[in-house]
Amino acid sequence: APAPAAPATAPATASASTSKAPNAAAAAASDSDDDSDSGARGKTNGSARVSDSDSDSSYEGAKGSRWVPSVVRKAFNYIGGSRSTTPPMTNESSLAAIKKSLLHPYFEKHENIPLRLSDEERHLLQVLEGALTVSEYTDNVDVYRYGKGDLIATQITEMLDGLVGLQTAADLRAGEALLDGNATEFYQRLFEIGRRYKTMNPDKMRATYGKMMYMLQDSTGTAMRLITPIHTVSSFLEDHQGSALLRSPHLESATIEISATTDDERRKQNERRDAATRAILADHVSATLTADDVMLVLNSIRDSNSYQASNARPVQRMLFYLTELFSPDERTSARSLRLTWGEDGAKLSHGHSTQFTFVKQSLLLWLNITQQMFSLWLAADDDLLSRHDYRLCNTGQGLNRVQSCPSVSRAMHGILGRVQAACGPWVGLSVVHLGDRDVPNALVFIDKYTQLPRILGPLANILDRLEAMEKDPATSAYILQHGGAARLRLDILADFFKSAFNGDGDDGGSCIDGRLTSTWNWCSRVHKKPFYDIFLLAGFQGFDGSFRA
Repeated sequence: APAPAAPATAPATASASTSKAPNAAAAAASDSDDDSDSGARGKTNGSARVSDSDSDSSYEGAKGSRWVPSVVRKAFNYIGGSRSTTPPMTNESSLAAIKKSLLHPYFEKHENIPLRLSDEERHLLQVLEGALTVSEYTDNVDVYRYGKGDLIATQITEMLDGLVGLQTAADLRAGEALLDGNATEFYQRLFEIGRRYKTMNPDKMRATYGKMMYMLQDSTGTAMRLITPIHTVSSFLEDHQGSALLRSPHLESATIEISATTDDERRKQNERRDAATRAILADHVSATLTADDVMLVLNSIRDSNSYQASNARPVQRMLFYLTELFSPDERTSARSLRLTWGEDGAKLSHGHSTQFTFVKQSLLLWLNITQQMFSLWLAADDDLLSRHDYRLCNTGQGLNRVQSCPSVSRAMHGILGRVQAACGPWVGLSVVHLGDRDVPNALVFIDKYTQLPRILGPLANILDRLEAMEKDPATSAYILQHGGAARLRLDILADFFKSAFNGDGDDGGSCIDGRLTSTWNWCSRVHKKPFYDIFLLAGFQGFDGSFRA
């Protein structure tokens, strides 16, 4: 299995960071191996800090939505087999903590939701991707050299000429119009389409997006004007005098994700959504906002809801497995999660309860991040393109553009603060590395967190398939060699919750981005695990996806 540590969206000159926690040894030493010595941490079990009286009604009222708890509960449906080997335990407090810390299943504000591409824009996207694929911009520009102004201008001009050439080949009349007039609006539109498309589809443009963003970043230091704001649902409605649509009482029903598991439930959900859609069309179609415009808005919000649900689902599955199959109390937990510094590469010393809470808080943080990815994408876009003040430095993983990230920093600290308030005493460091050798710029940052579903998705799918593999005559013998599906699941989860959160991200990975780096390191070593053959039998192909998508 290839190591997923190289950022997919960044070009070759901006490889992934390996997280470093300052004073990691001191941080590890302060975390006593004995849970009874936690002292100020107050036996840092986040779930115990949330009252069981946090009922569905109070949570729904606070969030203003009647369907939030059902969505959360559906994510925790057990898709496994027998749990007879697991001691019975009550998870209401754990579920309450998860509900309280989850900001909202569909939290993104409408001003952060990108507008779905039209058919014409998809054609222009092909033109842009064709030019970016053959471009060698970062190879030529991101090198140690004084006085790169002329080189940057030449490379950008070549890129723009290539765009006009490809557009002319695709549409002769449109190309002639560009040659006869000013093509600035054409360039702006193409690059806006590319940025918007990537925001909606992080798995796409993995080999070209970084080149585009670094070229646009350099263009801010020239007389070229190639950047316009990304089109969102809110800005589109404002331009078409239709902002009242966002206040429609039918909007939630018209855009809710279809999550039913049976044909009958799916049919009923579709009927309710179609009825709400017809009501919105009847109320909001006007001379400035056509029926097609309304459907474009509704489909964009649906895309956002589906995107967030699909990203959150693997994290929720791992949270479910943690709280259902393990206990904060080592005496009743199916497996011990105790960590000792130096053992199997661990750079943290945690007792079982402390490690349980550390993993849980990390997963809760990731869950909330997945629910605000669009706002983080827009913040990263702003940080990269609003200034030209980066430094080209060797960060230990090659030459990277090191640049401050104030917008991303504000957004991340806001998310972190809300999760910490919901979880109680925080285990580990609260440092968010941005603009340093660990996370050089916003592009590297956003890439780290788009990999969450790529890492947790395959793992959750394998764990969910173990019972079916045990019943399959072709694979049952292999499962039984590992003690059966239930035992194998516990072995895999215990290894993941310990080794993927052991702080081995460089000097110690208890800081915010270091937690994910430790998980990357686990992914790079999974082929050495005793259960790797089961991964392959379950259809596992890797954690990193395709770069040609």
